[in-house]
Amino acid sequence: MTQRAVAVQVERGGRTELMEGVSVEAVVNAVRDAFGQRDVTFAITADSADDRLLVAVDGSDAFLGLEGADGVFQFVVTDFAVHQGSRAFVIGGQESDIEARYLSDIQTAATVVEGWLTGIEVTTLGFWEPQ
Repeated sequence: MTQRAVAVQVERGGRTELMEGVSVEAVVNAVRDAFGQRDVTFAITADSADDRLLVAVDGSDAFLGLEGADGVFQFVVTDFAVHQGSRAFVIGGQESDIEARYLSDIQTAATVVEGWLTGIEVTTLGFWEPQ
C-alpha cells in the first residue's frame, strides 16, 4: 500500500485516541478490526489535507462521510436491492435511524478508506452523494 502521513482520531466508548503518522495499511486494518464493536468513529486525514473521511462503525455496519472544500458527502452503496429501508445505528452515543443505502459492511468501508487514501477509484462499490 502507498505510504502517506495519515492521522486518525478514534472515538470509542467515550474515549478519544489520536494516531499520527500511521500507514494506510494500519488505518485499513483498524477499520476492519472495529467489526462487531458498537459506536466507534474514525476521523481520517492524510498529508495535512483539508478533506476528512469519517467512518462510523456500529456492529457489522459502517457509515462513511466525507468533509472537504467541495462540501459534505455520504457514501451510498450500489447494491440498492439489499440496502432498503432504514436501520438503527449508534453514532456519537446517540441511536438514530439511518437509511440502509448509506450503510455498508465493514469490508466495503475498509476498501473505500483504502481507495480514498491511495487515490484508487472504488466506484463499483458505491458513490459519494452530496448533502
